[in-house]
Amino acid sequence: MRNLIILFTAASLLAGCASVRDSRFNPRNWVDSTPDVVTSDSGAIVLPTLAPRKGYVAFVDTRPLIAQMTGLSLQRTQTGAILVASGRVPTQGYYDAELVEIDEGLPNRLTYAFRIRPPSTAMPATSAAQSALNVAVTLSNAQLLQATEIVVQAGNVTRSLRP
Repeated sequence: MRNLIILFTAASLLAGCASVRDSRFNPRNWVDSTPDVVTSDSGAIVLPTLAPRKGYVAFVDTRPLIAQMTGLSLQRTQTGAILVASGRVPTQGYYDAELVEIDEGLPNRLTYAFRIRPPSTAMPATSAAQSALNVAVTLSNAQLLQATEIVVQAGNVTRSLRP
């Protein structure tokens, strides 16, 4: 009788394997060795993408332009140049300063915006050295060969250089 129960249980488990064979619970289906090939209307193979279905979120830079830009210089290097912009902030605590490239559609002009994030609570600057800051961006030789003018925009002034 005991052998009959074991035989009946084994037979029912094996019969259930037919429906589990194609399910995701079967460990053999976890790694698919032959992926489905998707082709376009022209017959080209379309690779799967990791992009979100609704697309990527558009990034908007919320940092304002620095209020006062005091200097702009271009320092040559072996691989190109370093563009350095200097500015002053009214209080301490400003952070995340950056020269952000702006695409104006002009082929021979490099344009940057001098952006900085203000502090949540302002603390007064006690000296001129505490209110001064410098930001820089590297430019390659290829960028310098194509550019006839480099422009940096700030809140109070726009300065330009010729490379």
